[in-house]
Amino acid sequence: LSVLRCSEAAKGPILRSFTRLICVPGEVVCHEGAKMPDALLLVRSGTLALSIGGIEVRRVSEGQVLGEDVLLGVSQRWATTVTCATDCDLQVLRRRLLV
Repeated sequence: LSVLRCSEAAKGPILRSFTRLICVPGEVVCHEGAKMPDALLLVRSGTLALSIGGIEVRRVSEGQVLGEDVLLGVSQRWATTVTCATDCDLQVLRRRLLV
């Protein structure tokens, strides 16, 4: 995964910690204000729509990540609802695997 910009020694354990999540259009990955998933989401393919208060504010697609603040413990809750706009292939890195 080219998005991981870290030492080669660190990449192996990080990559082994990812789990794969396949989602379909309309499927909600997480809800605004929710504590879970406590994870970073890496979009391998597809497009996710991010909304606040039911209004779409952004889209993320292949190669982009979200949830860094939750993964690092900066935020305890998701600021947006994340919904699949297309079929999506996601890699999920859970916080509990890093702490």
